[in-house]
Amino acid sequence: MSNPPQSPPYVTIITDALATDLLRHHWDRSLSGITQSIDLPSITYHVAIAKGFALGLLAGKLIDKKVHEAMDVAISLTQDEAWRRGGHI
Repeated sequence: MSNPPQSPPYVTIITDALATDLLRHHWDRSLSGITQSIDLPSITYHVAIAKGFALGLLAGKLIDKKVHEAMDVAISLTQDEAWRRGGHI
């Protein structure tokens, strides 16, 4: 019997830190915007939104630096995947 796949550590750090369903929803929505983008301007736009959301949480002291760094990792990986899917890499 196989074990279910585990989430990468950054996912757990982020999920545990976002205290409300609303924050988790908007974080997921930010990443989804990147995921659904194909062209470079759209990818860049949605990456900026996600980074702004993460920075806003940090500035508002709703997350700490460790969580912000985990969010940056998630954004970068999602951006890289969008670039690959769009044929930009």
